[in-house]
Parts: sequence; structure tokens; C-alpha cells
Amino acid sequence: MGVHNLPKAQSKEIEISRDRLRKLADALQKDLDSLRNEHLVEGIDEASPRSSHIGNYQAGHGLSRTVESARTHVSSTISQFLQAYQNVINGLYASARNYDRAEDRNQETLRNINSGGGNSPSLV
Repeated sequence: MGVHNLPKAQSKEIEISRDRLRKLADALQKDLDSLRNEHLVEGIDEASPRSSHIGNYQAGHGLSRTVESARTHVSSTISQFLQAYQNVINGLYASARNYDRAEDRNQETLRNINSGGGNSPSLV
């Protein structure tokens, strides 16, 4: 992907493509789903040695605690990353919906003005 057609500094108008927002969100969701299918958190948990693997001696107990702490922190970091990634995707979809609603309201206002109907703004 990449950033294309950004508005120039000091421009008065920025046009948002709702379809591009959705396509970007779809692509990111596909990528996130792929990451989730790799079962990264579970893989770290399964691949990490347990205290029974390390041995029952003083240095082994210390190493076991270190490995457990590292496993917990790495798993937590991965989970937080995946959640943050999902939040970005959700934000893109929400932004597209917000633009849809704003466009719908604008179209309704234009219809009301053009038809001389009820809720049109009055000029005084």
C-alpha cells in the first residue's frame, strides 16, 4: 500500500473515500486474521519450558521463574498489539460509517431544500 494523493499543506478541502477506508480496513482485517491464525500467544506458551523440564535445583527454579515472567510479558504484549490492531480496523470502519451518515444527512437536507419541504433552513 502506501500513502497517495495527500492534500497539499494549507489546502482547503480534504476528500475522504469511504470505499478506500473500507478496503483498507478489509485488507488490515485479513492481515490481522492471518496473524491470529498463527496462534502466537499459544505458541509461546506451548514452546516455553516448564519448571519440570528445567530441573529441580536452585538455579533451575530461578530460571523457571525468569522464563515464566518472560512468557507472561511477551504473551501480554502480543495480545495488546493484536487488540490495538483490531481497534485501528474498527476505527476505520467507524469512520467510513460516520462519513456515510454525514453524506446521508447532507443528501436529505438537499432534498428538503430542493423540494421546499419541512426542515429546510430559513433565510432571514
